Amino acid sequence: MDKALAIESNKLDHKDADLDSQAAASFGERIRARAGELGLSAADLVRITGIKKQSMTGYWGGKRLCGSDKLFALSDALRVDARWLVDGVGVQARGGLIDAADADWVNLPRYDLRQLTDTGKGEPVESVPFRRDWLSNKLLTSSGLWLTELPSDYEALDLSEGDAVICSDIAAGMRPQENWVCIFRSVGGPFVAVYRNRRLDGLGGEGAVIGPVDLPPTGEIYAIARVHARLLAKL
Repeated sequence: MDKALAIESNKLDHKDADLDSQAAASFGERIRARAGELGLSAADLVRITGIKKQSMTGYWGGKRLCGSDKLFALSDALRVDARWLVDGVGVQARGGLIDAADADWVNLPRYDLRQLTDTGKGEPVESVPFRRDWLSNKLLTSSGLWLTELPSDYEALDLSEGDAVICSDIAAGMRPQENWVCIFRSVGGPFVAVYRNRRLDGLGGEGAVIGPVDLPPTGEIYAIARVHARLLAKL
């Protein structure tokens, strides 16, 4: 290759690398800014999206861009348009709240998990009204949800026994998805833990991390519900 052409090619390569670096830095800035508006940390995004911690650290720190599969998970968690997240173009936030007078409300049943049996959660203690648009914006769904109080502490996520939470059922025989915070049931009663498909030896057990080996048919722990959110006030 001609020496002059080689030098020019190297300049272009460096220019492309600089542009990629700038794009990644801006990507990280938008993630941090939007997460801050929602009160979310990088650890929260790892839990919500199921993206690996190492990858999220790169996105959060503006060191790398992500593929389309992770981009949509991130944009959903941050409730922003994917294009805005990538290049800052277009509308940032999705789906604001409508006027309270025009809001549609949905009643979420509240259950007492002390009534939990092999056949179900028992009868609801009461029903609590929530704005449907608020649920859709915060949790990306407004159906199949119910309320309860946590049956145990989970210090890793600063969750305490008695905290009011919004949950949804995990159907019998179905496994939770990676990094879901769930309510499980064992012979000792219900408890809170995170589910991991590949948990490390020694981390399993109540109040820690649950993996496939802990669930039927090899284990005797059952996934009851996914915990979507903690409420700020006691029920």
